[in-house]
Amino acid sequence: MTKCLGTILSLLLFLQASCLLAQSKQELERRRLEQLKRIEEANRILRETSQEKGISLGRLNAINAAIRNREELIRNTRKEIQYLNRNISETEMIISALERDLADMKKEYAHLIYQASKIHSSYNKLTFLFSSDSFNQFFRRLNYLRQYSNIRAIQFEEIAKTKQMLEAENRRVTQQRKEKEQALRLLEQETEKLNKLREEKDKAIEALNKRERELRAKLQEEQRALAQLEEMIVAAVKEEIKKSGDSEGKKMVLTPEGAAVAKSFEANRGKLPWPVKVGFVAQPFGISEHPVLEKIYVNNYGVKIQTQRGESVYAVFGGKVEKVFTVPGHGYAVMISHGNYFTSYSNLSQVLVKDGQEVQTGQKLGTALTDHDGVTTIQFYVYKNQTPLNPEEWLAKK
Repeated sequence: MTKCLGTILSLLLFLQASCLLAQSKQELERRRLEQLKRIEEANRILRETSQEKGISLGRLNAINAAIRNREELIRNTRKEIQYLNRNISETEMIISALERDLADMKKEYAHLIYQASKIHSSYNKLTFLFSSDSFNQFFRRLNYLRQYSNIRAIQFEEIAKTKQMLEAENRRVTQQRKEKEQALRLLEQETEKLNKLREEKDKAIEALNKRERELRAKLQEEQRALAQLEEMIVAAVKEEIKKSGDSEGKKMVLTPEGAAVAKSFEANRGKLPWPVKVGFVAQPFGISEHPVLEKIYVNNYGVKIQTQRGESVYAVFGGKVEKVFTVPGHGYAVMISHGNYFTSYSNLSQVLVKDGQEVQTGQKLGTALTDHDGVTTIQFYVYKNQTPLNPEEWLAKK
């Protein structure tokens, strides 16, 4: 019985570990599905750019996004394989423990049967009872016979249960090995695709390097347009701050309603929905290295999000449309206030809202603009008063 108790305790510990591993597996599976979704999104954007003539920076950005997504999927798949190896090892330990316990229980049961055979007849039982030296010994022997019978029944039941558990664990380890084989095949396939993407990236960079003069001219033009856009946004923000009561235009004077909106906006830091449903960050916030031109850095007070043709642009949070304006090289722009926070969406081909309009989270503002290279992007900004903030820290993680 002590051995049975030890087995039960061991199994409880194993089951607890298995439960934790199951949770890990669910998380890995959730990540894998998210990564596959992002890969498909990047592939759609990549296919769009491949339909255009020549190689563009937009195509290189799409290739880089596809590479990042596949690298993340490969890392996740390796973690899944590690998890399966660990799970298989632990399941095999459970199987070994069950096999040992089953062998011990069978030996104990055989011993019980042998002992029972010695006193199997009613005559032997009566002889055993009535040969007692005292009345107390008689009752002790009677109780012993009853317990002996119960022990045999319990032992038989434990053997049956242990066999069932052993069969279940054998089925589980077989399934785990199949899952590991599938994960290894996926890893091999994704590694091959990643290598092809890296080759494609090298070719794209080589082709773009041959157009260095053109790239430099285009970069200067884009930086001028971006600087103009940012000046217009800051000017619009400053104007709204002045209207609130701060004559210097530095800090928004909030009404109780405005303070509540700002507090709600702050509470959603890192949880705001993306302004487009499909897309990736093609140019991050702050200073970043140009993807092709060596020793050239670009500065962005927002983020450039590359998306697919005809993609709708949505408000990331409820607020008031303070200004709709046009920017040379960036189409239309919409600025929305959220208390003393402001979000701005530019590079829109059309706008569906107007100045002074109240909008809700997720409301459609317009459509992303596609340039002559077939690349579709928007510029997205987050400001607190006149201070630009990193939008990626406010948007939900993809």
